[in-house]
Amino acid sequence: MPRVHRDRARPILVNNWEATYFNFTAEKIEKIAEAGAEPGIELFVLDDGWFGRRDSDNTLLGDWVEDRRKLPSGLRDLAERITRRGLKFGLWFEPEMISPDSYLYRAHPDWCLHVAGRRRTEARWQLVLIFRVRRFGIICTIPLPEFSRMFLSLTSSGI
Repeated sequence: MPRVHRDRARPILVNNWEATYFNFTAEKIEKIAEAGAEPGIELFVLDDGWFGRRDSDNTLLGDWVEDRRKLPSGLRDLAERITRRGLKFGLWFEPEMISPDSYLYRAHPDWCLHVAGRRRTEARWQLVLIFRVRRFGIICTIPLPEFSRMFLSLTSSGI
């Protein structure tokens, strides 16, 4: 972890997962944030279910498009409503995983970690998403958690 973040005090946060799971609206989320602000919560994190049509944990992971059924005015509106209450706004996502039942997987099944000609290994209805990057003239296939660490170290060092 970069020193600038390692040495900083972490905000006290609340997220909506246990309160709502996949069943929420912008109004319900705002009420949770409002209740959290009273005792001094500093950060609200919108958890799983904000994207695609993700109403259960076995579909659409990887389709990072806001769900306008749940958030008719969008993420920006919800974030502004929460920050007006004095909280910072955070957003949960799982960039290293993908659901076989997702638009991203159907468009790019080769983007998940697998061995050609063999059955793909799922855990919790998910596959590991990989990322291909050209670095030093070489194309590397990197599982996204490793890519994320590399990306964060490059961007936080100013490169």
